[in-house]
Amino acid sequence: ESPELAELQLGTLRADRAVDSAIAQRVPDVTVQTAVQVDTATEDTVTSVQVSVPWPLFNCNQGNIAAAQAEASAARSAVLTRQLELQRRLASTFANLASARQRVVQFQETILPAAAESRELVQQAYAAGELGYLEFLNAQRVYLDTNREYLSALAAFWQNWAAIEGLVVTVQ
Repeated sequence: ESPELAELQLGTLRADRAVDSAIAQRVPDVTVQTAVQVDTATEDTVTSVQVSVPWPLFNCNQGNIAAAQAEASAARSAVLTRQLELQRRLASTFANLASARQRVVQFQETILPAAAESRELVQQAYAAGELGYLEFLNAQRVYLDTNREYLSALAAFWQNWAAIEGLVVTVQ
């Protein structure tokens, strides 16, 4: 279903049709001519029919057939090469997706709850007057940085998901 693959498969179809065309061209066309003439001296009407069939003794279009077959073979090879490339890209993107998913889960289950608890404890200590304003701001900064990293991990997860859903068609 990949558009990249569909384009190459269309090229293969065109190359196969070029082979068929080259094979068909090895049989020459039959030419038929007719003529009607009037002899003014004798006032006779003369009709003639001429049929010509070229006889290809040495040229059976082998060169064009071989070239077309080579192009068709190259087109098929290009399709196989692209399939392997797509599989490689899919495997790489899937590995990135699994890694990003693991990181998102780690953030959701351990890192974010610990950061929120830490921030809450620092807020309580600041409210009780046990910590200064700089410590309170530093705890807020750490909490916000942790959330930003979580959002980056989530963005990486969804980008890889979208790449897989789009059959690894990416703009480079």
